[in-house]
Amino acid sequence: MKNNVCIIGASVTSCILGIYLKKRGHKVILLEKGAKIGGAWQVDNQGSIFSNIVAPINNNEVKNFSKVVKFLKGYGVKFNKEYQKALFTKRIIKVKSSDFRSLIKNSRKKLNIVYNYEVKNIKEYQKFVKINNKLVFDYIIHPKNVFVKYINIKGKKNFDTKIICNYDKVIKSKHLRFLCNKLNFNKIVFNENGIGPLDRLQIYSSKKNMKIINGRVKLNWKKRNKTDIIREIKKIFGIKKIVSAKFAYYVSKKIPEKSFMKLKNKLKTSKRINYINTNSITEFILENFIKKKFEL
Repeated sequence: MKNNVCIIGASVTSCILGIYLKKRGHKVILLEKGAKIGGAWQVDNQGSIFSNIVAPINNNEVKNFSKVVKFLKGYGVKFNKEYQKALFTKRIIKVKSSDFRSLIKNSRKKLNIVYNYEVKNIKEYQKFVKINNKLVFDYIIHPKNVFVKYINIKGKKNFDTKIICNYDKVIKSKHLRFLCNKLNFNKIVFNENGIGPLDRLQIYSSKKNMKIINGRVKLNWKKRNKTDIIREIKKIFGIKKIVSAKFAYYVSKKIPEKSFMKLKNKLKTSKRINYINTNSITEFILENFIKKKFEL
């Protein structure tokens, strides 16, 4: 049976799921509260804007990581040929650095995305679901890292389960992407605390041997001026010339973990609102496409 499906937000995981469902004949729409798609994986014509990394974070993910890479390649994601060291959540790991530009470009072409539309409330009925008391769908997909203030779930008896979600703080992380031609990766020395002003790091080898370096700026460097940060970057990485450097902020609302668990458990009782775990791309793919196929 083909359905009318809404996915809240247009993050990379939402785009993958949207393309997957559309291929299976469903009518899919993504409601994005901002003006761009990709979420924390936004790109421009030079590559990733933020410093996120596709990485295995436990033994099961390490074991199945090659399957995750193969799956993402099928959606247009490009990876470095060789594994290399990367800095991720205060750990040094081996990854194949990635480029999501083709996936996001294809998502813009293939998917019906409505921009600047905030989902403020969801109400489930017996045979359909409403968003903002206006838009009607057969099913709604609610990724973990989106924020919807009010949700009503239709109960088995003649009552509704009402969920009110609140966030406790807004997180604003600062990221740096810079490009350079000459970079001796083997001479870069970093540990779990980072390298110079950065505490997360990925290096992607693009065309013509151009290196695209993405990092997250440490808390104690966030208020330093850009000139000081770039000067320290050149020194630490042994670079004389940077081709391009771009600073960007990623803003997110942090919902307490207890609230997330409460939301997740309550949404399990819903027949038409599907909660999906989007903690990491690797975990998302393993849970919904490799271990089992996602079904409405």
